Amino acid sequence: MNNNTSTRDLHPTFLGLSSAFPKNAYLQKDLYETFGKQMYADIAALERIIRRVRVKRRHLALDPNEVLSRKVGLGERMAIFEREVQEVGGRSLEGVLHKVDRETIGSFVMASSTGYIAPTPDLLLARNHHLPSRLRRTFVGNMACNGGMNALNVALDSLMARPNERVLLNCTEFSSLHVRPEESNREQLVVHALFADASASTVMGMEPPGVGPQVLDFTSTHLYDAVDMMTWRLVDEGFRMTLSPEVPGLIDKHVDSLIGTLTARAGLSTGDIKHWAIHPGGPKIVEVLGQKYGLSDSQLRSTWHILEEYGNCASATVYLVLEDMIAQDKPQPGEYGVMLAFGPGLTMEGALLRF
Repeated sequence: MNNNTSTRDLHPTFLGLSSAFPKNAYLQKDLYETFGKQMYADIAALERIIRRVRVKRRHLALDPNEVLSRKVGLGERMAIFEREVQEVGGRSLEGVLHKVDRETIGSFVMASSTGYIAPTPDLLLARNHHLPSRLRRTFVGNMACNGGMNALNVALDSLMARPNERVLLNCTEFSSLHVRPEESNREQLVVHALFADASASTVMGMEPPGVGPQVLDFTSTHLYDAVDMMTWRLVDEGFRMTLSPEVPGLIDKHVDSLIGTLTARAGLSTGDIKHWAIHPGGPKIVEVLGQKYGLSDSQLRSTWHILEEYGNCASATVYLVLEDMIAQDKPQPGEYGVMLAFGPGLTMEGALLRF
């Protein structure tokens, strides 16, 4: 932060983004021929349903075919999580940490819903990557796909309270650890065809316009009558997700209030939003939002790209979209954008950005 800059000109700013993935990548067509046909052979239109998900490739810490050949217990799954969160998460962190003085990082907020260990992964990563021992840590768990936005909310609060410090944010997820042989139904087929593994990191600071994408506002909407539409619960051999086909319709019905709050408070209209970093919770959600707001192919390019090439990586996904958008679409200074994510609750969260 420039000491000559008025604090009124400063906003929470992304100073860099970085991502990392498990080393093993799997083509969806290959998983269909093996795991898909063996697990879901009795489901009509199996191939069409998998194609409809639009995922072409995924990085996975646990090969789905392995759970068909032997029992993989919860303890082994969590041991894989502890190993991979340090390896993959560490590569993601180093992608942003090498650009900053680590002694300036006062807070570290991390989101993950796919594994549980204590000490929590943020402490292990802080130790491994030589972060200050006075570090304030917040671990956001069990919030699933919108966990990354909740981590952002915590980061914003930290920056407002201590504007001279940097905040490190990380989201690391390994949904592949929770693939299990179980009842064969369309819902679980979609879940197991959609989700994947990734880590995303960013460092944030209070900066004037022009340094990086700035967060101008943040808001949340909770649909309390829809708590059963998306769930994430512990079962004997891992976690089990449920995902209702009614979720895209609920988002379509209620997202206007979320977007309207962000734009109205900034004196903007929806038409002023040029860049849309949408968490691709599934193809139907992306299609609904694209149709609702008349988004062009170029405005949805980064969202579709991440879904197709990496899958739904839970809390990390919206940061993967933002990272790709900045690198490929190159938003111009002064242009506006939004980050949107959706998760259990049913919860919708959004941030207004200025590039």
